[in-house]
Amino acid sequence: MTVHSLHIFDRKGKTLFTKTYSPVATKQQRYLQESSAAGSEPGNDGSDALTEQRKLVFGMLYSLKETIERLTPDDPGTFGSAPSLESVKTKTTTGHCFETLNGLRFVLYTSNNVLTSAASSTTSSSTLSSVSSPSNPDYSENIYARDVLRHIYSNIWVECVIRSPMYCPTSGFSMSVDKESGSGGDGTDVGKSHFSVSSTNFETELNSYLSSLPWFR
Repeated sequence: MTVHSLHIFDRKGKTLFTKTYSPVATKQQRYLQESSAAGSEPGNDGSDALTEQRKLVFGMLYSLKETIERLTPDDPGTFGSAPSLESVKTKTTTGHCFETLNGLRFVLYTSNNVLTSAASSTTSSSTLSSVSSPSNPDYSENIYARDVLRHIYSNIWVECVIRSPMYCPTSGFSMSVDKESGSGGDGTDVGKSHFSVSSTNFETELNSYLSSLPWFR
C-alpha cells in the first residue's frame, strides 16, 4: 500500500501545494520533466509539463463533479447537500478527493488497496473480507483516505497555513515547491505580496502525519 502524491488546488485550479512521495511517482514526474525539457528550447527545465499535468488533474476533477451534479436527480430529502466526487480509480492508482466549503480541493493519489471511505468498504464482500482479515495487516486500523484528507485540511492546513501570522486572505498564495521531484511554480507571477505555503511548517507536519499512517509505504 502506497501514497504516491498529494495536490492541493484552490477553487480556480491554481496549485497551492504539490508533493510526490513514492519512488514510482517521483520517477514518472522526473521522466516527464526531462522529456519535456529535451524537446524544447534551451533554458526550459520542463516544469511547464508538470504544470500542465496538474491542470489536467484539476480539469478532470472539475468536469467529473459537474457531470455528477447534472446526473444526480433532485431529492427533496437531501436539500442543501450537493453530491460530491470522492475518488477516481484507474487500473493502478486511486485519486481520493476532498473539497472544502470554500472550494479548496485536496487530492491524494495512492495504490488501489487504500479505501476511500467506510462506504467504499461495503461495495463488495471481497472488500469486506480484506478489511477484516488478520492476514492483511495493512487494513488493520481501517484508516480511510477521506478521513486522512479531512484531517490534513482541518488539523494541518488550517493550523499551519490559515492561522499563520503571515497569512492574509486577500494576498493570495504562491505555490510550494516540491522538494522531492524538483517541481515548483505554476506559471504565474506571484509577486512579493503573495503568501507562500513553504514559509510555514505545513509540509513538515504533513510529512510527519502521512508517514505515521499504516499504509504510507
